[in-house]
Amino acid sequence: MNDMNPQQGQPQADGGLLSLAEDLNPGQVEMMKKGFQIAQQIMYDEQVFGSMMQEAMQGGEPAEALGNMVVQVVMKLQEHFGKVDFVVLLALGIKVIDDLADAINQTGRLQIEEQDIQQAMSLAVQMWLTANQGSYDPAEVQSLAGQAKQGGL
Repeated sequence: MNDMNPQQGQPQADGGLLSLAEDLNPGQVEMMKKGFQIAQQIMYDEQVFGSMMQEAMQGGEPAEALGNMVVQVVMKLQEHFGKVDFVVLLALGIKVIDDLADAINQTGRLQIEEQDIQQAMSLAVQMWLTANQGSYDPAEVQSLAGQAKQGGL
């Protein structure tokens, strides 16, 4: 979260996306930039965020709520773009998860800790795979998600 981010207080115009996009081709980078803009609109729309928060809190656990919200944002991006390379969605999910954790913490309704973020990312990948069954190769998705956890993305 931001309190553990060494670049806190140094906003980046790209939202930190360029560091996540080093291994992407130019088309993927462009989709990621557009996706991030749309994700920001989704997350910072009070009505949409409130609705997502209400749905996500039904699980009760902070990691589950956060994972659910990440999947909701990514699914909205898929509605907008259609099929998107998983590596782009993963990079967006990584960027969005911290922003969502901060937004959730600001509501005071749940407290998201660092370990919740790690668990939420794993849960989000599983929920997303279930929602997109048959559209993506689960082995490839798990491999890329594992690389991202180890800092390979």
